Formats: sequence, C-alpha cells, structure tokens
Amino acid sequence: MTDRGKIVFGALLGFVISGIGGYYFKAWADRPIPRFEVLALELDGGAVNLENEDLVKINSTIWGRDVNRTETFSSLLEREAELASTESDLKKARRAVDDWLVGNPLSDLSDQMKLASLRSVPLVSSSVQADDPTRIILATIDGMMRRKELRSFSFDEEEIMKLNRVAPVYHDIDGDPVIQFGREAIVFIYHQNYSDRERDLVKNIVEGISRGHGPVIRWIHDIFSKEAAKDLASIQEARDTIQEILVRQANIKLAVILVNDGNTPTTSQPYFRAEMSYGDERRELVFSAQKRQNSAEGPSDDTISPPSYSFRSGLEGGSYVNAPANASTIFEVTSDSKLGNDGKLFSDFFAAGQVGIKLVGLNTKDQPIFSPKTFFGRRITQASDQKLADALRADN
Repeated sequence: MTDRGKIVFGALLGFVISGIGGYYFKAWADRPIPRFEVLALELDGGAVNLENEDLVKINSTIWGRDVNRTETFSSLLEREAELASTESDLKKARRAVDDWLVGNPLSDLSDQMKLASLRSVPLVSSSVQADDPTRIILATIDGMMRRKELRSFSFDEEEIMKLNRVAPVYHDIDGDPVIQFGREAIVFIYHQNYSDRERDLVKNIVEGISRGHGPVIRWIHDIFSKEAAKDLASIQEARDTIQEILVRQANIKLAVILVNDGNTPTTSQPYFRAEMSYGDERRELVFSAQKRQNSAEGPSDDTISPPSYSFRSGLEGGSYVNAPANASTIFEVTSDSKLGNDGKLFSDFFAAGQVGIKLVGLNTKDQPIFSPKTFFGRRITQASDQKLADALRADN
C-alpha cells in the first residue's frame, strides 16, 4: 500500500471510529436518567374482622354508633375520626365547665343569679356564642337520663318556682321546652322513651336554669364534669383499640413520582421493594404499582412542581410506569402484605416522625431505579427541625 493509500485508509478508519464513538456518546448523552421520590404515605386496607375483646372496648363508649364484628378499613377510620372529634368537643366543654366550677364555688352562688351572671355560665354562654359546649352538655345529661343514671332532683321545687324568671320559657312545635336568651335558645328534648319521672326532671332543670337558681345550675355542671371524665376515658380506650387494629390490618400505600432527567423515555416494571426503617430496625416489603396517575412535561430538576394526585381504594397492580423524556409521572404503590405484628412498631415511630422509606424498582432492562430515603411521621423530627432552624439563620 502506498503512503497515499495509507492516509486515505487511515482517514476512512478515523471517520468510521469517530462515527461509532459519536453514536455511542449521543446514546449515552440521551439516555434516560430516572429516579424515584416518595411523596406521601398512607395506610389502606379491606375487610376487618374484630375479636370480641376489641368489640367490647370500642363499644364501651356511649358516643356514636357501635361497630360490627366485620367492618371495612375505611368505616373504622371514619369511626375513629368521629371519636377524635367528640373527644375534642368533650375536652373543650369540660375545660370550660371546670374553669367555671373553680371560679364559682357553691358558697358564692346566690339562690337567684342575675341575667348577666347567667350568661357567663358555660351551658348558656356557649349557646349564645353558637359554640359546642352547650350541645355536648345537653347530650351528656340526656344520655344519662336515657340510661336511667340520672333520675333524682334533690332541690326544693316550690322554692325554685317562687323565683321570677330570668329568661323566658316556651314550648316548640314538638312540645319540647325552650329557654330563650335573646336570639339564642337552649332546647331540652323530651325523648319518646322518657318516663314521666324523667320528663319531670327535665322540667325541673329547665325551671332551675330559667329562674337563675345557682345551686341547680352548679349541680348540672358538676354532673357533666364527672360524667365527661368517664366518657373521655372510654373514648380514649376505643380510639386506642381502633388505631391498633387499623395499623395491624393495614397495607402501606405510597405516592411516588418517577422523575426522568434524560432525553429518552424510561419505563419502570410494576413491582418494587422498599426498606422500611424504624430507628435501628429494618423491614422489607414488596409493593405493586397502581395505574399511572398523570405526567408532567418539562424539566425535572429540583424546581419541578409535581401534579396533584389522589388515592384510590383497592389494588390494581401490574401496571408499568412510563416517564417521557424530561418529564415526571406520579403513581401509587401498595404493599402486598399487611403490617401485622410490625403495626405497633410503625405506629410508635410514625408518631415520632421517624419512619424511613427507601424504594427500589427495575426498568425494562432490569436496571435498578432508587429513591433516596424519605422520612414520614406525625410530627417533625428534632434533627429536621434543627436543620430548618440552621438554614433560616444562615439565610439572615
């Protein structure tokens, strides 16, 4: 081969090599660059069968409906939320009543309170303010009468009737007595199962309040405070029992975003594995993907605002998850097994904000896609709080 032939061959070989190199460099530069981010965590489940012992604890409270032997996960969640709301209302009412009782000992109360003083009584003042304590106090007294726990009235009815009315009383269309305070009113309901004795008791209470009889008014609030303490204890037991059952029976559901920072699409297989960390404890769970929720075009760096998502009940596993080039897709994964005996562990660490989750999946070439470890909990961890404080100070 002549020198000129060597030069031509070398140039052709260099062109071919550079072409191949360029192709592979472009393929490398255009490759998908996927990662997962775990956005949210919730518990989900199906039918729940309750043991006798659990039924007794949950149904020991007189507030709200009794649960059945078989409930759904969502119905137990709703019952727990109802009890939490009632507990909050009861605590608020009892706090107001106890504060009033401390500030108004029986020795300081006159036999007839003036209207201004009567308006400061929790049973009356919360009605005027359209607040919750009036409803809670009346419901508690009514419940005691229907359960035959409140049947006696130890005050002199004739002496009470000698007092002038401080607030007018009338009967509504159903015949129930109503005490009127300006625009607001307190309605005492005569229930169908009330006996004549209980109807007389309601009548005496109404007369005592409307005539501003201090001892009767204090007696009603004292009864409520003692009964509320018992109700709060039974509600707490019911809530604790439901929460323990829910966590034990729950599957973990995660909202996940597949972020693709590359220039070609990527696809994740529908099954995943997650490491759950509880302090030094480690557990692994298998997850299945739900149908894709949505995708977001555009750059997928730290400035991306992921689309909103919603959870659905039930498994729809087996869905592959695709993220276009320079885009993101939000989807859901649900654990294939329940928390079971790890439920208490999960609950304790979740309460402290220390449930860590790291997710891994595979693309269609069986190459792993990871998420960083993300922590979830009911409150911020001390370490995260300190980092936020340090960042805030550093920015000043």
